[in-house]
Amino acid sequence: MHRHHHSHAADDEALAALSVLGLLSGTERHHFERHLAVCARCRLVVSEDRETIARLELASREMEPSPGLRERLLRRAAQELGADRAQLPTTDTLARMKLWRMQK
Repeated sequence: MHRHHHSHAADDEALAALSVLGLLSGTERHHFERHLAVCARCRLVVSEDRETIARLELASREMEPSPGLRERLLRRAAQELGADRAQLPTTDTLARMKLWRMQK
């Protein structure tokens, strides 16, 4: 009886991680799934990576941005671009513009 020789490489484990994240292309995914069928080590890596991702999803929570985040980002962008802060619209200015447009 002829046994198929199977080899395992570090790249296979990298592909396992990419597979779990859904980042393999169709061809890559097909080749990796064939490898996965005969590689116990990669099946273990895939299983462990899925468990880790599930734990991370449970541990993270959605957060609302802090008050004033938009203005801080605009101020920072202005500083980096060398623009004067007065050139950037504030939240109040944007709100007045929106009301003005609605009144037209």
